[in-house]
Amino acid sequence: MLNENEQRLPPQASCALTTVKLFRGWINRRDRDRLRFQCHMDIAMNLRIELSQNPTEEQRQAILKPLRAYNGSKAEGNVPEHIALLVRDDNDEILGGLHGRFFYQWLYIDLLVVPEQARGQGMGSKLMQMAEDLARERRCVGLWLDTFEFQAPEFYKKCGYSEIGHIADYPPGHKHFFFQKRLIY
Repeated sequence: MLNENEQRLPPQASCALTTVKLFRGWINRRDRDRLRFQCHMDIAMNLRIELSQNPTEEQRQAILKPLRAYNGSKAEGNVPEHIALLVRDDNDEILGGLHGRFFYQWLYIDLLVVPEQARGQGMGSKLMQMAEDLARERRCVGLWLDTFEFQAPEFYKKCGYSEIGHIADYPPGHKHFFFQKRLIY
């Protein structure tokens, strides 16, 4: 049981003192379990969870900031650099292209759209090759992407990508594939 002086400590200090006592065997098992629960409750007392149905970019960035700080302490290159290869028509309208981001010495391709009138004519292969060339220039380990089975998984295999996993029934009745192409072996 905590004495009067220990109960006046801030929750984190009280929690640390309780942990020390647990290891020294100063309290019995029933009190230990109760104090462990109380310790966790004290730390989170001023926190609440709130659902945001349409989070703003500011809210997203607030969540992302501590994650980036933590990840940055473990590995370099944790701030993404976005690129786009744009397919334009004679009127300068964008009809498709490739969008990706460099992150941790990899290029993640999150969008690839070949205009319908250009499909089967090498446009997709050209976009993928240009992305690979950019990744090589930046000395990336490789490229990775994800796609649905009703999109073009066989196309990526023809481009030299290997499947590294999939999720079944995403969306229901279909598979969601993950592919990579390593440039540094």
